[in-house]
Amino acid sequence: MAKKTAASDKKTGKGNLAQAIRDEFNKSGIETRPRDIIAALAARGIKVSPAQVSNIKKTLLNPTKGKGTRGRKVQTSAIHDHAAHAMH
Repeated sequence: MAKKTAASDKKTGKGNLAQAIRDEFNKSGIETRPRDIIAALAARGIKVSPAQVSNIKKTLLNPTKGKGTRGRKVQTSAIHDHAAHAMH
């Protein structure tokens, strides 16, 4: 099976929907209503849902949330071993 290329995506009109939404927000402004973004993208032949646009807008407004690592996990066995030795 052949891999899809970026050129074939552009021909079919699929492309990267998230990037198209971000580009439209950058062009129109972050305070633009999702309904207006959907209409602008529809004029370019790109169909997106209101949920997609709202989610991208939320990530543009709060870029740090939802990214990064959760932090180190606590090693419970080491804590329990230490507590057991302290009691003896």
